Formats: sequence, structure tokens, C-alpha cells
Amino acid sequence: MYTYYPDSIASTLYPVTYRNTQSSANSLLVEVYIDGASIGSFHAASGGGSSSATYFDIDVMGFCAANVAPFVRSQSSVFGTLNDFYRSLNIIDCYKSLYLTSYPENISSAGYLVTSTAADTSSASYIIPADFYSTTYSLNQFQQSNAGDMYFLTAMRTPRKMRSTQNAYLSYLTLGIDSAQFIFYNGAGSAVSFPVLDMVHTSADNSMQTFSVGLANILGQTTGGGLVFHEGSFPVNTDSFEYYTVSLGTYDGSYHIESEELTFTVEPDCDDKIELHWFGKYGGAESFVIEGGRTDSTKIGGDLVNITQPWNVAGSPRRNSYDKAILRTDTTSEPETRVQCAVTPEEAAYLLTLFQSPEVYVNQGGEYVAVAIENFTPTQNNNRAPIIELDFTIVYGQKAVGRI
Repeated sequence: MYTYYPDSIASTLYPVTYRNTQSSANSLLVEVYIDGASIGSFHAASGGGSSSATYFDIDVMGFCAANVAPFVRSQSSVFGTLNDFYRSLNIIDCYKSLYLTSYPENISSAGYLVTSTAADTSSASYIIPADFYSTTYSLNQFQQSNAGDMYFLTAMRTPRKMRSTQNAYLSYLTLGIDSAQFIFYNGAGSAVSFPVLDMVHTSADNSMQTFSVGLANILGQTTGGGLVFHEGSFPVNTDSFEYYTVSLGTYDGSYHIESEELTFTVEPDCDDKIELHWFGKYGGAESFVIEGGRTDSTKIGGDLVNITQPWNVAGSPRRNSYDKAILRTDTTSEPETRVQCAVTPEEAAYLLTLFQSPEVYVNQGGEYVAVAIENFTPTQNNNRAPIIELDFTIVYGQKAVGRI
């Protein structure tokens, strides 16, 4: 029987461990099920025990990590449609159910390994590629339990800037939630609009979802991307409000908040900006806009090869001026952008998760372009405290331009 299980939500970045106890067994055949499908099996050796019981400690972290996002070649489904409202129905590549089935194995009198048909099945957990354990947050804080204490799957809890052309998304776990509310406030702090969105899943659903919260995604939107309102509608422009909040909750004719409220302050737009999107440390969509302080360049790579020049013994001249003595092979062109900007300490801590992310994109003309972040250097300038000066490089990837 299984006597130890992972948490109800387990991180694939850390060991995902079980303990199975048997009255008599030499080993255990363990089959791993993710989203109800068997994805592999293995033999587990005994971890010890007594004359009356043997226990088996089982870690399936490798199976879990290989079967959830982010993946090497495909884009994770946490990222929403750019410049339009987006609401995913279920992010199946980032949040999956997990359980194990095990069968005791013993050595027969003839020396063969015999597998029992009597199966033990563990209770189900859910797995997510989230770094919950490195913070003060507990797993339960990302799932609804008591009104107002649930967190979004984001690393930025303080107010964040938002421009009218900016795309942004929030991800969350759906259990106990069926609606979301936006509240738009004018400069005097009075609410001028408070639409409530139907998230098109019941509060009993246990899944993960991403939805749009950026002004480029919501202004003037009425039906796009599966948008359904319980109450109200989105503003058509930013003339009537200076900031807005977003929360999650339930709706039964009136809205009941169940989560934290995140605040977005409206900022003037800027032509010289870079909109970044990345796979966050809690498994959700993250985004930020960098303004100014950019230098675009191209790094040329390849190998220089020395070549033995021909020598014409009887000729004159013995060697031609155009005979190759050196050439470049496998030439590549790698565009990159160096970014230097000033941010708040909270923004600097948030952008550290950008540098740590395995999946990063730049919005170029309404398209996600895959990039990598290098040389991330935050510096505290005592003359500008508490402002943090950031210096990092966005690398767009090599392109072959010549090959010999």
C-alpha cells in the first residue's frame, strides 16, 4: 500500500516521491500514469524495512519533467494570442494529473522474478513546472481555499506598468474559480467600470488557464477569443481610467472575490520599446516592456581555416595572388540587442525570473520570436537609490549565411 504521497500539487522541478510498503516483496514494478495514460514503468528496489514489512521509496521526477512544458522545440500553451483577447480552455501541457500503479515482485523457488497481479494504486496528484519550494509561498496559496488568499501564477505581486499597446497575461489554477473581475479607476480613485468575465469552466474543474489582462488585448473587445461577460464590458480606450485591478472569484448573480487583486497603472506609450514574454517560475505566462537604452548589433561567427597554397614548380609566378591561403567556413549571423535600463527593485527581482526562464520571446510585429537572455547584470547605483540599473543581452539565434 502507498503510505506517502506528493502534495496535491507537486513541482516537477523537485523530487516527486512516494513510499509503498509491502509485507513481502523483493522489488516493485511501478507504472507511471500522467493524465490517465501510462507513460512508462520501472523496477524499484527496496529501501529497507523489517521482518514484517518492506518499504520502497519511489521518485518519478524524471518521468514528470519529461512530460510537461516547457519543451525544447514547441511553444508552451501558457502564451496567449497577441493583440487580441485570449482565454485558454485548459493548459494541458503545463498542468497534468499523476498517479502510480505498482505490483510486488518476488523471486520464485526456481530463481525467476515473478510479478504479482495484485496492484496498488496511489491517490492522484497534479504536477506543474513551478518553483514553489524556493519561496515563502506554499502550494496551497496558488489554489482557492479561503476568500482573498489565492495567488495568480506570477512572480510580480506589486503594481505593474501597462501601456495601451502592451500585451499581458495571467495564469491561474481553476479549482474553486469560475469568474474574473476587472475594476477600472479614475484619477480620483473612483471605480468607473467593473466588468465580470465568465471564465467558461465550473469551480469544480481542476485545471490551469491563462487569460489576457494587457490593454492591447482588452480595450474595446466584446466577443473575441471566447470572451463572455457576466456583467459590464471593457472600456474602448484609456480616457476614463488611470489604473485597474484584476481578481478571480465566483459568480452566482453577484461576484465574490477569492484571490489577490493585482494592480496595473496606465503609462504613456513609447515607440522605442521591447515587449518580452517568458515562461515564469510558477509555470505561468509572464511579460514586461523595456523602454529605451537599446543597442542592436550582429555577431558574425564561423571558423577560420588555413589552406596550403598551390605551388607551381615550373610556372611563373610560382604562386598566384588570388590563391586562397585562408577562408571562413560555416559562417553564421547572430542578431542581438544589448539592453540598458533603470527599474525598481521589485521589477529587478521580477526580471531575474526572465533571465532564469527556459522559454523567452520578443513580440515583433505581433509575432512571438524565440530569444535567449545573456549577461544579466543588475547594479545598485547609490546616486539613484533605490533604482536598479540593468544590463543584459537579447540573443535572437544563429542563422547560417555561408557554408563551405
